Amino acid sequence: TAKQKHGVDLTKGEHPVFGDYDGLGAGVCDRLREIGVRMIEHRGGIAADDSTAYGNYRAESYGLLGARLDPAGPYGTTWALPNDLELLDELVAPEKVFGSNWPKFKITPKDSNDQNELTVRKKLGGRSPDKGDSVVYLWRAVSTMIAKPVPKSPGVVIVPGSDRFKQIES
Repeated sequence: TAKQKHGVDLTKGEHPVFGDYDGLGAGVCDRLREIGVRMIEHRGGIAADDSTAYGNYRAESYGLLGARLDPAGPYGTTWALPNDLELLDELVAPEKVFGSNWPKFKITPKDSNDQNELTVRKKLGGRSPDKGDSVVYLWRAVSTMIAKPVPKSPGVVIVPGSDRFKQIES
C-alpha cells in the first residue's frame, strides 16, 4: 500500500488519487472513495467541456494533450514524456472520427462489438492502451486541478467539468 511503501496515508485526503471511472475501474474507485481517499474522476464517455469541438470527454482529453505536446501549438513549449515506444504508439493510435455534426469529433473507440469497426485495441495488435490512457487522463486531472483547486477533505470526488465537485459522505 502507499502507506507501507511510501509512508503516505491516502485515507487522510491530503493526496488526491486519479481514477478511470469507466468500465472496470469504477469498482476500485468506488472502494477507494468509501475508505476516504480523495478521488479525481475521469469519465471518458461524458459530455466534453467544449461540446462544440469534441464529441465526449475522452476525445477532448486526447485533443487537449495533443495541443499541449505540439511544439508549434499554442503553448510554445512541449511537455516531456518518457522515452517509451509503447506509450507513444498508444498516444497516436486513436484517430479523429467525424460524424454528421461536423466539426465536432470523437476518437476511435478502444473496443467495439462490431467486428468491422476500427478500434484502438486492433491498431495496437490486441493490446489495451493503458499507458496512453494513463498519461492523457492524468494530464487532464492535473490541468483541471491547476485551473480549479481541489477541496482538501476525504471523500471529495472531482467530476470533470466546471464546478462539479461532489462531497461524498464517509
